[in-house]
Amino acid sequence: MLFITVLTVNLGELALRCCLASYAGGMARTARLTPAELAPAPWPDVPSVDPSGEIARLFVLRLREEIGGRSLRAVGDQTGVHNATLVKILHGNAWPDLATISRLEVGLNAELYSSTSVRGTHSSSSGS
Repeated sequence: MLFITVLTVNLGELALRCCLASYAGGMARTARLTPAELAPAPWPDVPSVDPSGEIARLFVLRLREEIGGRSLRAVGDQTGVHNATLVKILHGNAWPDLATISRLEVGLNAELYSSTSVRGTHSSSSGS
């Protein structure tokens, strides 16, 4: 559960509002590297040694192929995924969630996500 705390501080005529978000139990989401940070440059042309980074890289390559010559705005309209989100995913600056992956796969009528080619080729560093 997410809790939002809103603080208002009055400094003369200036009112400052600050929102602090925290998860139940006081745990905030831990920071993680982006897909592009897990692979050597240039993203996404060079394979990643990190399994998650490689899966994300292969996803982006498939997505790029499915987009073809269409504009990101047209793909966004077709899939229901905002073009700004597509830019972040394509540049490796965001991890697509399952809802986004499913919208893209259904909207483009294409299989974009697969871990089959990565499973068994990378050793797990997290043990999960």
